[in-house]
Amino acid sequence: MAPEPETPVPARVPALTVAPPATAARTEPPQTTPGPEPTAPRTARQPAALQNRGDQARNRQAISNRIRNARAVLGQFATRNLSGQPKDDRDRAASMLDLAQQALDRGDLRQAEDLSDRAAILANIVLNNAR
Repeated sequence: MAPEPETPVPARVPALTVAPPATAARTEPPQTTPGPEPTAPRTARQPAALQNRGDQARNRQAISNRIRNARAVLGQFATRNLSGQPKDDRDRAASMLDLAQQALDRGDLRQAEDLSDRAAILANIVLNNAR
C-alpha cells in the first residue's frame, strides 16, 4: 500500500480590518416654504369616460377612418413579396390594426386610438420605404 500524498496546508491570510465609519455631524435641511403645487400638463383629449356621446361618436368615427386608411395603404403591399424589415413593419401594422379594431368594437377608444395611430405610422413607413 502506497502512502497517501500529503495535502498542502493553505497559508493563513491576515484578516482585513475595516475602520468604523466616521460619525458626521447631523445637519438639518433648511426649512423652505412650500410653493404652489405643480400642475399636470393639460392634454388635448379627455378620457373616453369623461366625453359626451357626441365626442365619443366623433372619436369613434375618426379612429375608424384612420384604421380604414391604414388598411388601404397596407393593401397596396398585400400582393408584393416584401422581405426583411418592410415585411416585418407591414405585418406589425396589420396586427396593430386588428387589435385597434377589436378595441374599438369593445368600446376602448383610448387603446383603439393609440393602436391605430401606431399602425398608421408603420403603414406610412412601409409606403415611404417602398418608393
